[in-house]
Amino acid sequence: MRYSTNLSTLKYKSSDLVEYWNNFDSVWFMCSIDHFGEKLEYIRQNVNDKKIWKNLERLIENNFKISITFVVSIYNIYYLDDFFQYLDNKGYLDKVFSIDPLYVFGETDSPAVLPDFAKKELIEKLNRDNKTAFYQSLFEQFPMLKDAVEGLPKFIYEDCKISFEDFLSRVYSFDSIYGKDIKRTFPWLARVIDKFENEKTKL
Repeated sequence: MRYSTNLSTLKYKSSDLVEYWNNFDSVWFMCSIDHFGEKLEYIRQNVNDKKIWKNLERLIENNFKISITFVVSIYNIYYLDDFFQYLDNKGYLDKVFSIDPLYVFGETDSPAVLPDFAKKELIEKLNRDNKTAFYQSLFEQFPMLKDAVEGLPKFIYEDCKISFEDFLSRVYSFDSIYGKDIKRTFPWLARVIDKFENEKTKL
């Protein structure tokens, strides 16, 4: 069996699903985890960071096949190195079958909405990260991850009908509703937003 899950729960009503899964010869979990901590909880509404990792640990303890899939979006693309380092520090890189990036679905949260100065800065950072010893080791362990990460600049410069201003309008509205703060959670985006808005006021 193969599951795609955000790991919010390992139960169905009062039933412990792990006990059922252990009756099968092969179960493969595609675990959708886009980051960790406050960033994860911002990206995925109503997700609890501690619970997600606790559930992942339980799957690992039961020797299931596990892949970590993450959606690359405007929110986490600048922080991929932090995410990979977190997985390494926790020992997960040696316990999972693969690390699989997925490109964001639709244009709404795509890094393609970023202003040009931010795209340039982002690609420079990604290129620096790709040359580090840590990334080279990561790519050797997960060859398909290498192709996906090195292909991100093309993704960043895809045609996009949504403007950065449209993105901000939507985000500010959602932050107000859900009591979140994009600037507090994503410091790099905060700098991008401030520069964009300051330049806009000069026009």
